Amino acid sequence: TSSHDEGDVVVVDYKSLTDDNTTNKTTEETSSSSLLIVNICYLALLAICGAGCRIVLAQFFGDECANPGTVGWLSAGSPLCITADGAYVSREGNMVFVDLPANMIGSFLMGLLQTTSSLGLIGGNQPIAWLKASSPFQKYTSLHLAFRTGFCGSLTTFSSWNSAMVVTLFGTSSGEQHTVATCLFRALFGYIIGMETALGSYVFGKKVAEWIYYKFVSPEMYQEAVAIYNMEDKGVYINPNLPTFERRFLVRIDNISETTTTDDSMDRTEKLHSWRQSTEDVRRIGHADIQYLNEIEETLLLNNNSNKVSKELEEIAIDRGWDITSLLSYSTSSKNKQLLMNNASSSSLSPMFAIVLLVLTYALLLLGLTSISHEESSYHETYRTMIYAVMLAPPGALLRW
Repeated sequence: TSSHDEGDVVVVDYKSLTDDNTTNKTTEETSSSSLLIVNICYLALLAICGAGCRIVLAQFFGDECANPGTVGWLSAGSPLCITADGAYVSREGNMVFVDLPANMIGSFLMGLLQTTSSLGLIGGNQPIAWLKASSPFQKYTSLHLAFRTGFCGSLTTFSSWNSAMVVTLFGTSSGEQHTVATCLFRALFGYIIGMETALGSYVFGKKVAEWIYYKFVSPEMYQEAVAIYNMEDKGVYINPNLPTFERRFLVRIDNISETTTTDDSMDRTEKLHSWRQSTEDVRRIGHADIQYLNEIEETLLLNNNSNKVSKELEEIAIDRGWDITSLLSYSTSSKNKQLLMNNASSSSLSPMFAIVLLVLTYALLLLGLTSISHEESSYHETYRTMIYAVMLAPPGALLRW
């Protein structure tokens, strides 16, 4: 905008103001469109990779066992037969099916790729919990989406599992008869095995991510997590979303080194101390006013562009006797407000590069399909099936997203 003083008259260039607003709106729309293109392309690429991995795992754990010599890359190898005869479901029906390893690996990776907030970890708001906050990969949110929804979603196959369980329930052979109770028993345990292995793998992935975070990424946070657990056991409420210093200071976690070593001046700390004293009785689990307290503190201590709260919250604070003036003063004078990791931009990923990469991938797949389209051996039939499967994986991943 352009404005200047001429005596007592303030001249504002409204045309320039309007042009700037229009430019900002256009830039936001362009950025949003670019992000959508990047998301779609990388989601499709990782879905292709996930579907390919699932097919390879199914071949390794069953297809070559059921039909020896049909999987070229395994013909001279030693496949692991996860079912009795290697088939997806045998004549009598199996409680375990060949895609079980793929489901377990995919579920484990889903748990491993969780954010710190979804895992309930103390400190920071990292998109990938087991990576350091300074890791360049943390800001590539499009790749996070692609790995979680595209790769893991295509690697797991719960539709095949359900189909296998239906075949187990009703049977595939007319030569050998089984009672309804036997088939029902097998299908029931098949569902239990499938659910428990997937859920257990997911929980195990989350626990591994949590262990890496506390062991290697932020070891000092483990001490705080123990202290917080003990304080919450006594009924003290702690807001894990607040910045590290303020979170520890407001609930008097004095045994953590970072709490006492800070560059803040004594005057600023006194202002935060005054706010703490006026709100100490509210910091109890289940207190009726805790939601207002959280909203005020998160607005002033987390929002980097805000140094004020709504009129309604301010009136509530005054009515409750909270020293909101001290908190406002502390917030205004703070020079080191933490930047939220979830504001990281994916703009560094080029839409054009993503499009070219996806087009080249499909071109290579089509070239491979063309080169074996006229061959009729079992090897080539297997490879054609693999190529068709991975080419059709992206639409399913995009629909799932």
